Amino acid sequence: MCGIVGVVSPGGPPVEPDLFARMCGALAHRGPDGRGTHLSSSGRGPGAALGHTRLSILDLSPSGRQPMANEDDSVHLTCNGEIYNHAELRAQTEGRGHRYRSRTDVETILHLYEDFGLAAPERLNGMFAFGLWDGRRQELLLARDRAGVKPLYYTCSAGRLAFASELKALLPLPWVSREIDPEALDLYLSLLYIPAPWGIFRDIRKLPAGHRLLWRDGEVKIEPYCGLRNTQLRMTNCELRIEEQKIRHSTFDIRHSPHSKIQNPKFSEAEAAAVLLDHLDRSVRMQLQGDVPAGALLSGGLDSSLIVALMSRRAGRIPTFSIGFRGAGHYDERPHARRVAQLFGTEHVEEEVDARISDLLPAIARAFDEPFGDSSAIPTYLVARTAGRRVKVVLSGTGSDELFGGYRRHAAGPALRAFHCLPTPALRAASALLSMLPGSRTSAFGERILLARRLMDAACERDGRAYLRLVTFLDEGTKEKIWKTRPERSGLVEKLFEDRAAGHDAFLDRALAFDRAVYLPDDLLVKEDRMSMAVSVEGRVPFLDNDLVGFAVALPSSLHAQGRTTKPLLRRAAAGLLPDDIIHRPKHGFGVPISEWLRGDLGGMGRDLLLGPSARLRGLLDAGGVSALWEQHAQRRADLGPALWGLIMLELWHQEYAA
Repeated sequence: MCGIVGVVSPGGPPVEPDLFARMCGALAHRGPDGRGTHLSSSGRGPGAALGHTRLSILDLSPSGRQPMANEDDSVHLTCNGEIYNHAELRAQTEGRGHRYRSRTDVETILHLYEDFGLAAPERLNGMFAFGLWDGRRQELLLARDRAGVKPLYYTCSAGRLAFASELKALLPLPWVSREIDPEALDLYLSLLYIPAPWGIFRDIRKLPAGHRLLWRDGEVKIEPYCGLRNTQLRMTNCELRIEEQKIRHSTFDIRHSPHSKIQNPKFSEAEAAAVLLDHLDRSVRMQLQGDVPAGALLSGGLDSSLIVALMSRRAGRIPTFSIGFRGAGHYDERPHARRVAQLFGTEHVEEEVDARISDLLPAIARAFDEPFGDSSAIPTYLVARTAGRRVKVVLSGTGSDELFGGYRRHAAGPALRAFHCLPTPALRAASALLSMLPGSRTSAFGERILLARRLMDAACERDGRAYLRLVTFLDEGTKEKIWKTRPERSGLVEKLFEDRAAGHDAFLDRALAFDRAVYLPDDLLVKEDRMSMAVSVEGRVPFLDNDLVGFAVALPSSLHAQGRTTKPLLRRAAAGLLPDDIIHRPKHGFGVPISEWLRGDLGGMGRDLLLGPSARLRGLLDAGGVSALWEQHAQRRADLGPALWGLIMLELWHQEYAA
């Protein structure tokens, strides 16, 4: 894992050396093992600067340094990520006469580009974001892996283009304004993260997962390269306007992977489970490659336990890492993780934390570059930090729930259909009754009450958008009350949902389509990348192997949820590898008891940040509206902990970046 940065210009030197050094330095945490740059300038013609900060994983020698070049130094590459099928690709390219200078996996990209040009990313199975400068054609190619594991930001001005692994590396550029994009803020207040292609600043955008960008002579073209539908986003102002350029982004649909060995499965559930396990085992084997030791993040749930089981078969005694919360009861999963660790004889390390985390929050906000309100970033950061004391690489179970239907909300379709038979007044009366019950995230019963409340709210939607109510945190009415300068109600998040769920009618199919296209790449994978990279650890996600993804999304819905049972096929695949009580444990997210913390130890800090005299958001948010939300939560009239946490992280981000 590394950090990449680059600047191209249609004429003259692309960037001042001192400025480029600052841009590279902003990514030092992503690559503490080395730094390299390449400058290509032909006087008045186009010029390019590429930079790289290295976290050494494969081929630790100087030969593995980047940016790296092809045989005649006409093509240069800076890449962040891992190419898991590099051995196969290397044999093929060597067979076509290419010569390698290193044992690194990413060098294969150079030779694939020489052979296949813009089609090179289609042949890669891995997690990656790269910039490739072709000196002969004077073109820049950017590409991002199809699942969106690795990030890539870019900005354009007067024909120039700059890109980087993280937004903070682009901020030193004099043409980048820190003006907040109101559409991005609107989406954040709904989702608590900002989906691609939006960026929090008007001048910076994200390259969507599975897309490539081609720059030539100051002109930019962005298009999907694989596994994507060519339909256009149907949204207000979704075109990126920078120096009057109009770049239209296509939607992400990971269903049609050419690497999938099965498009219309016709076999039994038992056979499907066997194929699933075979794909996952192969993915774990491929992702264990490297010249440094690897460990696993272990919660004791089905996904991470299955990864540990397969790793142990391949690598023997592995390090595993867990985190727990003092006095949090239901939230503390350490006993389950400990049991799995003992079962497979791992070198298990665990850490205990409590609500005294205020000192961590500025660093977490700084690491994300954009507002990010998913409170599970806290344990993700802490467990990555713990792991980083022992290993450079960790594998996790991220992606399983989105592929195989792992969230309780995925199984909510039957309940919602039953609720839809009731008249709306009856639903609202039931919702009011539920609000009187003691909902809490610190117990299984309390969580069921909270889920029931959300289901009642979602059931009031009659137009197929019920799922959206389950995954948003501030509705349109609330946003109008707290956002002083909000433009007219745009319904942007609804349009985003309808676009990403287009082509699906059933509740579960629409839910999975949205989670795979938006929640997975723009929340979960962002969280895993930033929190692991903040402590110079590479996170790998075996469930997002190309073949496994292609297999999973081709399965019928009946194998993703059966009644109230989530992930039935994955549970069947785990039989024989894991104990039944681990296989059938109810889903418990990797979260923190943030709602209770904000009513307790974190309450004072949170209230001061949002309502105190130094609150930077005063120009954006209405203090009276925010205060009303706080009181509703404090008095347990509503569970607004996640939404309030999102506002707290917005304030901390604003202090760090928007001041």
